[in-house]
Amino acid sequence: MALGSWASLSLVFLCASISFASGQLPTNHSANLCIWKGQCADNPEHTGNTLNCYYNGPPVVVNRNESLFFFTLIEANCPWYIDQTTNNTATVCCDAAQVQTLQTQVKLAQQLLERCPACYTNFMKHFCATTCDPNQARFIDVTKFTPVPSNASLFAVEEVMTYVTTDYAGRLYNSCKDVEFSQQSGKVISLLCGTPQCNPFAWLTFMGDPNQNPLTPFLIAYTFVDDPTNTTVLPPGIEPFDIPLYSCNDTDPRWQCTCADCVSVCPALPPVPSNVNRSWVFGVGMAAAGVFITLVVFLATLPAALIGLFVTLGTSGPIAEGGVEAVDDDKKPVLNGSADIQASPPPSPMIGTRSRNEITRVLCRWGYIGARFENAIKYLFYHWGKFAAQFWYLVCLVCLLVSAGLCFGMFFFTITTDPVKLWSAPTSRARLEKDYYDERFNPFYRTEQIIITTKHVSSYSVDFYTGETQDLVFTMGPVFQMEVLQEVLALQLLLQNMEVPYTNENGMRLNITLKDVCFAPIENTYNNNCTIQSVLNYFQNSLDNLNLQQFDPFGFYLMGNASTHIHYCVRNPSAPLDGNVPLPCLGGYGGPVDPDVILGGFTDFDSEGNPNYDSATAMLVTFLLNNHLDDADNHMAMAWEQAFLDVVQNFKSNFISISYSAERSITNELNRESDTDIMTVAISYVIMFLYITIFLGHIRSIFTIFVDTKLVVGLFGVLLVLVAVVASLGFYSYMQVTATLIVLEVVPFLVLAVGVDNLFILVHSYERQQAKAPSESVVELIGRAVGDVAPSLMLTAFSETSAFMLGAASSMPAVRTFSLFAGTAVFFNFLLQVTAFVCIMYLDAERQRQNRVDVLVCIQLSKKLPETCDDGFLIQCDAGCLKLIMKYYSQIILFPLVRPFVLLFFGLLLSGSLGMIPFIEVGLDQTVALPKDSYLMSYFSSLNTYLHTGAPVYFVVKDGFDYTTQDNQNKLCAISGCNKDSLGTQITLASRQSNYTRIAQPPSSWMDTYLQWITPSGQCCGYDSVTGNECYSPGNQSCMNCIGNSRPSSKEFTEYLEWFLLENPGLQCATGGHAAFNASVTFAPDGKTVLASNVMTYHTILTTSAEYISALSHARDLADNISQAMGHEVFPYSVFYVYYEQYLTIFGDFFLNIGLSLAAVYFMTIILMGFNVWAATIILMVVLMVIVNMLGYFWLLDINANAVSLVNLVMTVGIAVEFCAHIVRWYCSSELETRVERARSALEEMGSSVVSGITITKFLGVFVLLFAKSQIFQIYYFRMYMMMLLFGSLHGLVFLPVLLSYVGPSKGTILPPPWGSSRTSSTVPSRSGDGNGSVGAGTSSPSEKTPLLA
Repeated sequence: MALGSWASLSLVFLCASISFASGQLPTNHSANLCIWKGQCADNPEHTGNTLNCYYNGPPVVVNRNESLFFFTLIEANCPWYIDQTTNNTATVCCDAAQVQTLQTQVKLAQQLLERCPACYTNFMKHFCATTCDPNQARFIDVTKFTPVPSNASLFAVEEVMTYVTTDYAGRLYNSCKDVEFSQQSGKVISLLCGTPQCNPFAWLTFMGDPNQNPLTPFLIAYTFVDDPTNTTVLPPGIEPFDIPLYSCNDTDPRWQCTCADCVSVCPALPPVPSNVNRSWVFGVGMAAAGVFITLVVFLATLPAALIGLFVTLGTSGPIAEGGVEAVDDDKKPVLNGSADIQASPPPSPMIGTRSRNEITRVLCRWGYIGARFENAIKYLFYHWGKFAAQFWYLVCLVCLLVSAGLCFGMFFFTITTDPVKLWSAPTSRARLEKDYYDERFNPFYRTEQIIITTKHVSSYSVDFYTGETQDLVFTMGPVFQMEVLQEVLALQLLLQNMEVPYTNENGMRLNITLKDVCFAPIENTYNNNCTIQSVLNYFQNSLDNLNLQQFDPFGFYLMGNASTHIHYCVRNPSAPLDGNVPLPCLGGYGGPVDPDVILGGFTDFDSEGNPNYDSATAMLVTFLLNNHLDDADNHMAMAWEQAFLDVVQNFKSNFISISYSAERSITNELNRESDTDIMTVAISYVIMFLYITIFLGHIRSIFTIFVDTKLVVGLFGVLLVLVAVVASLGFYSYMQVTATLIVLEVVPFLVLAVGVDNLFILVHSYERQQAKAPSESVVELIGRAVGDVAPSLMLTAFSETSAFMLGAASSMPAVRTFSLFAGTAVFFNFLLQVTAFVCIMYLDAERQRQNRVDVLVCIQLSKKLPETCDDGFLIQCDAGCLKLIMKYYSQIILFPLVRPFVLLFFGLLLSGSLGMIPFIEVGLDQTVALPKDSYLMSYFSSLNTYLHTGAPVYFVVKDGFDYTTQDNQNKLCAISGCNKDSLGTQITLASRQSNYTRIAQPPSSWMDTYLQWITPSGQCCGYDSVTGNECYSPGNQSCMNCIGNSRPSSKEFTEYLEWFLLENPGLQCATGGHAAFNASVTFAPDGKTVLASNVMTYHTILTTSAEYISALSHARDLADNISQAMGHEVFPYSVFYVYYEQYLTIFGDFFLNIGLSLAAVYFMTIILMGFNVWAATIILMVVLMVIVNMLGYFWLLDINANAVSLVNLVMTVGIAVEFCAHIVRWYCSSELETRVERARSALEEMGSSVVSGITITKFLGVFVLLFAKSQIFQIYYFRMYMMMLLFGSLHGLVFLPVLLSYVGPSKGTILPPPWGSSRTSSTVPSRSGDGNGSVGAGTSSPSEKTPLLA
């Protein structure tokens, strides 16, 4: 935050070296003649500046012995004019006063340019030449002069024309163009030129023009001569100035600059890696390639499949496992595996008959053990069902007490909407680095921002008088119109001065203002102004200053107003004074106002992409508030922010439109979003509840409708699901685990999907048992129903719980929290359904047997009602209309000619999905998480449209680095003498590949500025030789330089660092570090030792998640390289890193969490399927296919990879298991002979429960989410849930039965159920003989009567 255009200040000394004449003086331009000597008048047009005396005589010779003071001044500033042979004389065209003026006014230039020796030396050569060169008359011509009032014989020079060669101007410019401005990320040359669009001609012209540079005492015009030998274009006697200069990459180390200040010194930058599109193979998209390969394989195998089919159809015997003639069960072993072992084939030459028999015996024994294990589970649940039915009151009481105890934990329930806690784990790198930064340097400011655009206002031209023959004309954007500026200032002042009621922690009511909470970087006794980044701060936020106009001395011509002041300040934001109006450009808080931060929407750019600030169509007003580690300390700021939002939300204007945001805005809107969609979610639950209560029961006839409905069962079933969810929340509330909105939005849907499916399965199981044995007691039927299907429920519940619990190993807090709550809720739901719900089933069954009306159980119908349907109506009586539909559906889907095309369709679907996975984008657009009507939608849109500067990034040097040694200083700095791989140099190099590294600018380095501040030649650091206190004029009698060399000793470094960090930049010293670096260095308790420090730069403009992720990744790579070069840890920090770090490893997290979930499903399925590895493998394969299809369609449905989609994918694993596991388990326990028959039976019996329990229920509930106001509900819940249902039902009800009909597990060992009666399907024809037979109820196969190896 250097003060002022040091270029302007340095021009004072330059101008003090030249004279002008009104009229044309008869100047002799011969060699060894001067054009001035001494100072003799004040400049009437530029108060405070002096004019040189015209003198067209020979130069003076200064002798060391005769004029020691004068000679010493020349030796210190312009040693090139000293006779190198004697070293005692100097020949010059100036006097001591002129050299003193030069020394004083070049001081600021020296402070900024001395870091590059070649540049600074060339700069001094140039201005020494225009001040004292003994051949001045050869290249300077006086064009205007005025008589000196006090001495009519003397003339004061008012204007000159300086002739220089174009080559010389280019070499001078090139040696300085890359010098960094260490206090602001940028170039010093931008200050010298007053604009980033600089060149040699603009540089010298700007420095010599008093209308652009207020500290230039008179006009120094330049003529650039391309060909100095062409004298026809030059006045007589004039010879363009051209002397040898040093190059910034000079081979002499005394003049060579560092890479940061001289691009030509830098090593060649590595080429930017090209982006390889991995989704293309041989020029063909992976999706298309996968589909093509699938088609080729299918067409290649189709002829063989058709031949096999015709051969199979011609076989006379019954068809067993997919086309092999059946063998009687008593003539072959029946195994629990992937293929039957047929009658012994001829002995293999490699394996003897004895070995084959041993393998067969082992496999048979394993299958038998699995059957016994599954039967033991049935036995356990059978007796448990009977117990629960008999002692229902006891079971309900225990469930009530336990559930109430768990639900009581809701009193301790907490939920977080803090984005940091949602997306970043406490132990993640980004979170640890954020915590370190916050602890050492305080949290990043709280920002309140307004983006202003105009209504019905257009650009305009500005024409103002410059005192020259031609006025200055330029075009300004619409946001600079006076009525717009006045409107914005009125709003800004309203916010600055408003008083906000606030009650502190002691209950005291206060009225707070912006000054109570704002960031004031140089707060002291004379300046406590808040930091407000705004165009109006060029006017120090004053209406009087905004309306100020400046006219020529005669009052005829407008020379300056608000437009000209903005035009000047955006090109020179650190200027202490504007030459057109008597105002500084520095903001009221004492620092510069960066035009890149306050303006946007530029319509005009130069060839290098730099904007023309005058063309801005938007302006930004940003208030910076102090932030604190403890949230309680931010309550006052949050109160002011709420008042800020209230004001801007109600702001109306005829001239401007605004979009706005406060630090608390996202949290506010997330909370509002949860409230907004409560009704949507509630309607979804009500619809699912109504469906369940209506369709859970099966109506036998019109006469039994009031008896057969199961409204109470459905109601209690849904309530138990909700109790499981609440119990899960309460359980973790006891453990002080904070919930998230994702938990509240997703877990109830998940548990309801699983729970409702289980309700249908249990009720349908009871109805089947009742149809088989209507005379049995209700207790017995309940026991049989529970024993029949509870193992299947246990399989899915344990698989899902294990999957979710392993998902809790995720490092992403949102995923971890969801997995914990979901896994526990699913487990509690299972427990409640096999306990409390079984009791409810028993009570309802007794009600139904007594012909009591549902709900109104006191009413008993007197008419004798049928207990069963007629035989012809048995299917509908047993399983309802859905089962009838599934019967015909199964015959179609398992038709021999249909099955191959089903496999083809799903093969194409899988191939296409795999091909689309590489197109998945990562990230979660913050606008997606907001309600559609949020004011932040407009703000983020404006931000992406108008923003010109990216987020600041800090490179932090951690504790333990010794800053006092010169070797370590050289590892940090980027000035002359520093390491070529220093921190500053590496960041500067990275900024030169900004499109790749996302580093926009070189760093703002406190070390560079401190070393420039403390150097003796900078004349900033001084101490009083008497008192030892700091003084500000080193070199005077009692004010001594802090150090004697160019670098401080260890003691000096520590002693004067505090002075540097407390000094404000000013006219005497532009490198004071208070405003820029006071927060960049933290000290140990002793107040002397530096603990940690940082340097700041900016990222480029980032608008997409991919760009944010790239910026984080490259910043970390850069920090790792810096750490390696320094031998000490350095890390990057920016406010968005903590949100985007998850995306660096998002695909790894996807594979890890889904992989762990699938592994858990596989392991639990193997155990609970009776160690049937092949059945578990089929379930795993189908679930995996569902996941792959989901991922593939992310791209088509515009769904990104993030924590929300990962949560839904983990949930998909559980839902897919529900679609598959029940059907596969039924298939494996079926007694029918062939795979096709077993697949058809499973589809008919369990398919109807899956359709009614999951598919229809969830479809109705999910469809309502389409009408949610939140985009995150529409994209990540509605779309993903619909995909989940679509792919789950397609794979479970279409692909899985067909797959089982081909490669399903062989019929294994089937043991009789514990209640002594086998389950058969009376609805599935057996293909024995002519295929028209059936297996009657109560019959059993030989394998049931005589278990193998028993």
